[in-house]
Amino acid sequence: MERMSAPVLFPDPFQSHPEGRWEERQRQLCETRIRFALEKLRAGEIDLAAFRDDKSEHSAKRYLWWQHHPAGGRWKYLGRPNWSVSAYNSFRRQYLSLPERERISAGAPSDKAVPYQRHHGESGIMHEHVVPQKVLLDWLLEDSDSVAEILRHNVGAVITRDEDQRLRDKSTHPRRSEPWRRYRGAGIRFIANPRWTPAERSALARCDLLLAGEMECASA
Repeated sequence: MERMSAPVLFPDPFQSHPEGRWEERQRQLCETRIRFALEKLRAGEIDLAAFRDDKSEHSAKRYLWWQHHPAGGRWKYLGRPNWSVSAYNSFRRQYLSLPERERISAGAPSDKAVPYQRHHGESGIMHEHVVPQKVLLDWLLEDSDSVAEILRHNVGAVITRDEDQRLRDKSTHPRRSEPWRRYRGAGIRFIANPRWTPAERSALARCDLLLAGEMECASA
């Protein structure tokens, strides 16, 4: 599959987990578990509250976020395919502010290099569901035979807390079949990922979400 070229970033936010790209390793599991949750709901073995409870291993919601990342730590962000310019600049500033010996751990940016919200406020980074989970859960209930197609629209983005506050209501979406439509007009731009397919890049371009020209990284 053809990939798009993009400048090499340092530090690299797209660095994959040592065991391989998370989304590729977890996609089949998530699809299977969500189908199982729908079957249990139809059979009356769980109720709607359990189906929507991300703390339950029998819920669908749990696997909507598990499709993207583990429960916490640096790998919740590192390797994710869509990073906003602001999120990357926040990450880079934090990385470069550390003594060199603290920047890397086990061959990847360390946990200390991640600008978590609890310490960095508005410039702290978060993982956001481009199509809100409530919208995806409602979609699964409406069309339980299309789990694979619905999960194709379960797109994630690493953005800052400040950018998150610019987005529309977290429980609605203007057009769920076009995930990035919700971000249009919010003033958020994304840095190019060399692993994007032409279709992935085009989806962001249609909503005017790509950074024009070269990546302008903030200084330390």
